[in-house]
Amino acid sequence: MDEMREETIKIFTFEELNEKIQEKVVDAFKFSEENEYFWHDENKKSLEEFEKIFPIHSTGYEYSYCGKWINTELNIEEQVSDIENRLYNNGFDPSDYVDDIIENMSGIRLMKYMYNNYYNRISKGRYYSTNGVYVDGKYTSKHRYSKVTKTIKDCNLTGYCIDMELLEPIVKCMNGEYINTGETFKDVMEQCLENWIKACYDDYCGTYEDDYVREKLMDDDKEYLEDGTEY
Repeated sequence: MDEMREETIKIFTFEELNEKIQEKVVDAFKFSEENEYFWHDENKKSLEEFEKIFPIHSTGYEYSYCGKWINTELNIEEQVSDIENRLYNNGFDPSDYVDDIIENMSGIRLMKYMYNNYYNRISKGRYYSTNGVYVDGKYTSKHRYSKVTKTIKDCNLTGYCIDMELLEPIVKCMNGEYINTGETFKDVMEQCLENWIKACYDDYCGTYEDDYVREKLMDDDKEYLEDGTEY
């Protein structure tokens, strides 16, 4: 009969492993199911909210570690209808050039068009209210929106950081940065969605960068044997 024996096993945190073993653990964890990208829904929600405001939408997209792509379609029927009515009332035939009026709008006209039609939809004053009091049996309180509007950094679509990437070309346009560059309305719309897919792709790929994985493993409570095997 074999005699019972005791063995002492050394247990390590990730930081206590030697450098080569850490690299082994990082590589194994990097593309495992545990290292999942959790922000797909937030990315999609930002895009959906953007598409509710602006006349462009994605007809398909994908981002993964292998690459990214997005197809877009500009739909300006509502905007065109408004201009058509004004042209018609002034004796012009809208069908001759109304599409170009919006799609190819540029310079100062584009800046003014963006500001007049979209500024209030992507910026809102901060909300203030007082504590309510009962007056003659009715609960009343004062509230208002400040005239000091939020900026792009406030992520005004959903509150998620990808909002900033979507809105950046719009804000640049409203600030006059495209007055002399030749960008058209269509260019700006397409750039918004290109910004979005690039930001999604960069964020996704960041999940698999060594520094990110190392930080995640250091924050974890996992323990390892000396060879990097999870204990």
